[in-house]
Amino acid sequence: MGPGAVGLREWGILAHCRIRTCARMTFAVHDVPSPCIKVCRLDPVTGQCTGCLRTMDEIAGWLDLTVAEKQRVLARLQERRRQAVSNA
Repeated sequence: MGPGAVGLREWGILAHCRIRTCARMTFAVHDVPSPCIKVCRLDPVTGQCTGCLRTMDEIAGWLDLTVAEKQRVLARLQERRRQAVSNA
């Protein structure tokens, strides 16, 4: 884990999301897959996961979002990735 990063396990999020995601994926094959890449660390400066770049609200609310809302989150993630590359 990098300096200043907080593991999402410490927030009690990762285990909760895995259980709900697995159960949900069994029944919602047509749903938008989670962008989680299993590198779950929260950057305290940006408030984003260093793996998938989602915010805590986006991670916690993922299963409750509609397909359209999930697609909007994915579009925001693409923009965040572009910004991260241009700032590097």
